[in-house]
Amino acid sequence: MLGERRAPAVDACGNAQSYQIHSQEFDCVNEKAVVHPIAAVLPALLGWAEREGGIWGALLNRATVVVVDVSATLGLCSRAAMRFFRPANASGFGATVGLAMLAGLDAERLADAMGIYYGQCSGTMQAHAEGTPQLAMQMGFAARSAVTAVELARRSMPGPRAAITGEFGYFALFEGAADPAPLDELGQAWRIAELSYLLPAVEAAR
Repeated sequence: MLGERRAPAVDACGNAQSYQIHSQEFDCVNEKAVVHPIAAVLPALLGWAEREGGIWGALLNRATVVVVDVSATLGLCSRAAMRFFRPANASGFGATVGLAMLAGLDAERLADAMGIYYGQCSGTMQAHAEGTPQLAMQMGFAARSAVTAVELARRSMPGPRAAITGEFGYFALFEGAADPAPLDELGQAWRIAELSYLLPAVEAAR
């Protein structure tokens, strides 16, 4: 029997857990937003909480609700077909917000973290078209990037402050066309209540 082996949070959250969740189709989805928020979000939050210690369950639950709202709302803002892999990129923004909550970042440091995460965004639908493991790996990359972003922001590394709606922000470059109106519903419409599960066989039959 192998002994327990621990990995840095960026590796445990991203390269292992997020990849496995998405590749095995265990993750839920907001179908209208086309976002699978939990795959990138939950491993990041749990890994951070385990490493840091002293994080109450109520805070962890609240952070989970908030990050699902952020991730799904970004997807709901889109008005264009996917070119980049939205489930990973949008979920990574959500994970960044959740980790910032657990880390106790103020509004300025949160904005920095969002900008630092945005600088790491990538992902491509080509992996989906070819059916390669890269698709699920991109969920892991998002979780890893969120952890890195919050680690840097809480050490006062600045980031661009208009990561979502700026001239060269996420909406303009990654989505191509977006309506920011759903952002006004944050804190009012709870997107976690809109999640559903698609069994692999059912999804394949669509």
